[in-house]
Amino acid sequence: MFSSMILNIYLQGRIISLINGPSYEQPIKSIEELLEKNIAIKLIPTLAFYFGYDNKGLEYYQEIYDRRIESTDWAGETWFESMNKISRDRNIAGTTYQGFLIMRPNLQSTFSTIEFLPYPHPAGMPKNYYMHKEFYEWFNQMIEHGIVTKFLKLYEFSYALQYYVESSSRIYKVTMEQMEPILLMLLSGYLVALFAFILELVIYKVTQFLQQRAI
Repeated sequence: MFSSMILNIYLQGRIISLINGPSYEQPIKSIEELLEKNIAIKLIPTLAFYFGYDNKGLEYYQEIYDRRIESTDWAGETWFESMNKISRDRNIAGTTYQGFLIMRPNLQSTFSTIEFLPYPHPAGMPKNYYMHKEFYEWFNQMIEHGIVTKFLKLYEFSYALQYYVESSSRIYKVTMEQMEPILLMLLSGYLVALFAFILELVIYKVTQFLQQRAI
């Protein structure tokens, strides 16, 4: 019972931390920091034209232009329409430099790549060892793997940005439907363990009864 209480508290705390955790990296505060991070820079056609036009003597402009990824998301829209759409959707992180908004797709990269299978995760646990270090490590990996896998699938079809990101706080929301596969797996494990315990208890009682009858 005590182990179940500990696990319940741990599970609730873990879910809360996942729900409240930020989905964006620390903001980039300068163009130098943006270039130092060596990440792709996303420019709408208007900005790409500006940075590529007569940029001699303008610090950083050539490097920005050379490393650009031209965005076709706003093709055919005016400058102000593009900026309004970016501000409204808030699906791109960026920094401003001399009044220009330098954008970078940031949401997906905040989740580090998780190699799940190579991690050592025990196939079984000793009895009464729910507080064991290896169990927590395994449980963390299962939670992270499930959340990240779900996020990547949602992100692939643009559902993550559209339905699961708080636009005001730029926080990725974890809902119970995303936790359901993990919780079902955990529940099934406990049911199997409970069945095995009951079976062991029945076998023990039957063996004890037969031994007493034999005497």
